[in-house]
Amino acid sequence: MPHADFVHLHVHSHYSLLDAAATVPQLVKAASKLKMPAMALTDHGAMYGAVEFCQKASKEGVKPIVGCEVYVTEGSRRVMSRNQAVHHLTLLAKNQVGYQNLCRLVSLAFTEGFYFRPRMDEELLGESHEGIIALSGCQSGKIFQYLLAGRQDDAVAAAKAYRELFGEENFYLELCDHGLDKQKLVMPQLIELGKTLGIPFVLTNDSHYVSADDHEAQDHLFCITAGRMLSDERRPKLDSTEYYLKSAEEMRKLFPEVPEAYANTVRIASMCNVDVTTKQKYLPKFDVPGGRTSAEYLRVLCDQALPTRYEETTEDIRKRLDFELSVIEKMGFPAYFLIVWDFIHHARSKGISVGPGRGSAAGSLVAYLLGITNIDPLKYSLVFERFLNPERVSMPDIDIDFDFERRSEVVQYVVEKYGRDNVSKIATFNLLKAKAALKDAARVRGVEFSLSNKISKAIPEELNITLAQALEQSAELRQFAAQDPKLFEIAQKLEGMARNTSIHAAGIVIAPDKIWKYAPLAKNKDELATQFDMKSLDEIGLLKMDFLGLKTLTLIDNALDNIRKRRKVELDIGRIPMDDKRTYRLLAAGDTVGVFQFESSGFKELLKRLKPTVFEDLIAVIALYRPGPLGSGMVDDFIDGKHGKKKVVYPHAKLEGILKETYGVMLYQEQVMQCASIMAGYSLGEADQLRRAMGKKKPDEMERQRARFLDGAKANDVDPQNAETIFNLMQKFADYGFNKSHSAAYALISYQTAYLKANFPHEFMAAVLTNDRDDTDRIASFIEECRRMGISILPPDVNESDTNFTVVGKAIRFGLSAIKGIGDSAVSSVIQARERHGPFPNMETFCRRVDSRAVNKRILESLIKCGALSSFPQNRAQLLAAVELAISLGQDSQRNESVGQMTLADLLSGGAGSSEGGFGVGQISYPEIPEFPERSLLNFERETLGLYLSGHPMLGFQPLLDRITGISTLADLPGMAEDSQFVVAGMVKSVRKVRSKSSGKEMAIVMLEDVRGSVELPLFSERFEEAKSYLKEDTVVLVWGTIQNRNGEKRLSPDGTLPLEGLFGEKGWKASVCVQTPRAGLSKDQAARMKNILLNHRGRHPVEVFVPVRDQLVVVRLGKEFKVSPKAELVTALEELLGERAVTIQVALPERPPSRHRFAAAAAARGGE
Repeated sequence: MPHADFVHLHVHSHYSLLDAAATVPQLVKAASKLKMPAMALTDHGAMYGAVEFCQKASKEGVKPIVGCEVYVTEGSRRVMSRNQAVHHLTLLAKNQVGYQNLCRLVSLAFTEGFYFRPRMDEELLGESHEGIIALSGCQSGKIFQYLLAGRQDDAVAAAKAYRELFGEENFYLELCDHGLDKQKLVMPQLIELGKTLGIPFVLTNDSHYVSADDHEAQDHLFCITAGRMLSDERRPKLDSTEYYLKSAEEMRKLFPEVPEAYANTVRIASMCNVDVTTKQKYLPKFDVPGGRTSAEYLRVLCDQALPTRYEETTEDIRKRLDFELSVIEKMGFPAYFLIVWDFIHHARSKGISVGPGRGSAAGSLVAYLLGITNIDPLKYSLVFERFLNPERVSMPDIDIDFDFERRSEVVQYVVEKYGRDNVSKIATFNLLKAKAALKDAARVRGVEFSLSNKISKAIPEELNITLAQALEQSAELRQFAAQDPKLFEIAQKLEGMARNTSIHAAGIVIAPDKIWKYAPLAKNKDELATQFDMKSLDEIGLLKMDFLGLKTLTLIDNALDNIRKRRKVELDIGRIPMDDKRTYRLLAAGDTVGVFQFESSGFKELLKRLKPTVFEDLIAVIALYRPGPLGSGMVDDFIDGKHGKKKVVYPHAKLEGILKETYGVMLYQEQVMQCASIMAGYSLGEADQLRRAMGKKKPDEMERQRARFLDGAKANDVDPQNAETIFNLMQKFADYGFNKSHSAAYALISYQTAYLKANFPHEFMAAVLTNDRDDTDRIASFIEECRRMGISILPPDVNESDTNFTVVGKAIRFGLSAIKGIGDSAVSSVIQARERHGPFPNMETFCRRVDSRAVNKRILESLIKCGALSSFPQNRAQLLAAVELAISLGQDSQRNESVGQMTLADLLSGGAGSSEGGFGVGQISYPEIPEFPERSLLNFERETLGLYLSGHPMLGFQPLLDRITGISTLADLPGMAEDSQFVVAGMVKSVRKVRSKSSGKEMAIVMLEDVRGSVELPLFSERFEEAKSYLKEDTVVLVWGTIQNRNGEKRLSPDGTLPLEGLFGEKGWKASVCVQTPRAGLSKDQAARMKNILLNHRGRHPVEVFVPVRDQLVVVRLGKEFKVSPKAELVTALEELLGERAVTIQVALPERPPSRHRFAAAAAARGGE
């Protein structure tokens, strides 16, 4: 099919960031449909889409031309001034030199010239113009602007300068016609100028969208950028609907008087020959010692490591190693492994913890021998081909976990080793996904926020769901679409477009030379990153990897340090026994608070059901706890098989060897691969291709693979019907299968943390608390866990606390760094002063010794309030009253010391450096005032520590609450089943009043807290109105309602509230007080005292007494005169007489609210009334 004789050379995609309404695939498909032989991509100021463009264009048979519409400032790029005019210039790369120069120009425009936009100047163009074709630009081009302003001479000079700079055959004057008045004025002048100077013309259309009817989407994008609405006349917009990808026939009609402008598009396209997606790999140079090759040195390192990893190098080990090394060498990756080995070796040498592995790399024996991973792939049957497939050449992908607090040191080592210009962070793109596209389009179109919110909430909560998929799944969304089809049409056009850029949290790219020689750079919030994302960098052959910071590694390090200090034991976490009974008992009991991966209620329940006894069980648990296996029955099959409740059946006798460890369940991706190998003779490399094909579900490919499998099975004497069944099973399990290598590596970290908790509980929990010291909700739950474990938590103490939480005897002491508002310098000052001079005897000495610039009045008050100075003789009220004087005396002492003066008090106390007390006794005369009330002290703790430590205001209510049937703690809520009813009690910490987005009525978001946690509850207008009078801070209330499910997310839907004081009042709940008498029966004295207690607490609720008679309990319902009011005092009095837990209060929940409120409750689950 003949090509068109026109090429678009000035085209923008969505990578122009909210300036063009066209994705790269849309543009390329349109160019192919228009039979264009080539097309250029020239986004504004950046080359974000170059790699994707080259890929997609080549697949569609369209020659890609890499370009950029750059911003050129009239002055110096280094001068940041609004007074410098900035013009557009279209640049196209002719060859590899031109591509590198274009990358350099665009990079330096960001790094040296960024001022509202990336700017370059004439100097930079002069340095890096070789291999580049320049087009004079759109209506924002310099020459166009000069002609528009009547500056004819300046326009001529600019045209001559560009021709001189780029060369006669590399500079063209752009002719555009979008029907604009200014174009009608300028274009004839531009043509005249070109003819006079002999500068050739080129016809472009400055395309910003694909087809003419996309101009509305473009309009919406401009409004999103500017934060304006379509109805706003001042909004930025293109003054024409002609900025689309026109056909050759449409373009030929423009400027017929200059036919060469049309023809030159093909001529320029033929001059440009750059495709950045080469198959070449650009690995940084690794200096190999001893004149060896990288492959030779890699083998030497592996051979040296064999005796450290295995007692005996068996034939299987040697065979596996030789195979892996041959594949690595054949694929050209020895240097890659050496580079990774080097920085991991450096990290370990500096005491920086490295994770045992992540992803499929844990399946490599070479990685294990090099210390890149720390899990034996042979012992756990991990497959190398899942990591590096000889059948499919692609860069290895090794992601590494480092100690969270020291990750940056490893990155810095890499920067210093390979060069600052050769190492960079990596860009990511935030796309307009379904909800965002719909909400942005609605806002621009003036749709009311409440309606927009309702529409977006009708989109199912599914990761990466598209609007098309959402419309298929949601009848509610289809109703909205029927009411406003234009909104949905526009939203679908905007969907998938880039909104902005950010930086990948962990990705690092390492190049053999300056990064810009391979990929352009950009600046994002003062950080440099490649303009290409991870996938694109992989396509152009650069080495990229994730340097991840894992807080659990920091936790393990802290725990080991605690063990070292407390027990004088050097524990090597990599050599702990893998069959420790205490550890498996802890896991089987679900006591996994603080244990990596296993903290959620779902994991706890799975562990309690499965009751792991070997490490392989933990690998399985991580693979099983995912939506697919949980919903498919695989979990039940696995557990029943493990516990012998169900006979394990294998699809074929040949598969027993690979499925035995998972009780016949095909749980891992590696098992799918091994199944193909055993049953149908696939190589493991081919089997990996099969696994990928099954994941992609391409019908044609699957039929080809099915035929291949059945033929192979037949050759292996497998019954055809059985082979068909097995293939279908593999296809089913491929959907659910998990990467066993990753599961094994992370299961090891889970086991290590469980081992530490089971065997070193104090040291472990101190490390857990330190690790989350900035998250008060987590700290509160960990403190509760410590108390459950019998570990006391002591408040901060300037004479004993360290920076972190520390083990003191059989308790854990709060760390100073966990006190709110106490900075690192203050903590360091306190600890250094204590280490230098010994304990602080009083506040005077404390203020004298610590740096008064680090420990100011505010910090000293915080230390007093949290109890950190409670080892001093005075109470907190006295200390707070004397703060200003203490600070003043401390500052005076330090000022005098700095000039060599000593006060009389200094001399009497032994000098400025004395450890005897600093200030003389009596320097501060503390007022004789009593300590604050207990409630005030608790509030001080809450203020400074973020939680109640020494007690809790709710504790006084616990005797009553603990006796009421059906009440849960707030910490129990996440583990409750959907549609179940809940009843909780908590103290109101805050009431945030908001307006309902649908009704406009006032509602509230209430923060409740109990001794174990906190939760936010929505109270809609009706319920809020009922509760408004008592819903005050620090009031204890009961809330009841239902747990609802909205697209997989649990939501609390309250049906009602009551203050605890009024719980059993006239408008409160109906209750029965149940009293259990002793087995021996009641004595006369006890009966009389019990009667008096009941009469002293009269109310409206009946009492039932459970009396033991001949091994049975007889219920005696007391008369009306003994009706009581259930209160904590009644419970305490009865249990002091009859024994602990003698009282139970049976309650009947109020009736569910009427349907009108149920509708509101359902809306609550969706996030709005």
